[in-house]
Amino acid sequence: VRGQHMLSFQIHAHETEQPLPGVNVGIPVTALGTVSDADGRATLSGVPAGRVTVQFSFVGYETLRRTISVPQTRSPVS
Repeated sequence: VRGQHMLSFQIHAHETEQPLPGVNVGIPVTALGTVSDADGRATLSGVPAGRVTVQFSFVGYETLRRTISVPQTRSPVS
């Protein structure tokens, strides 16, 4: 059984290390997406197992994409 996962991010400006609120965070091939809060935190729920590309976009910044591996989990079958 393939599990679904939660991914959490802390987003900050590279130049200043200050949190960035309002960053769009999503997985382009899905309907999953969110926006970072006032502290630059964002959480995506329901992320499928496997390799996923997460996209970060914010006005005035270049769009950033990162591919990560989300582990598969197995649920016990009774």
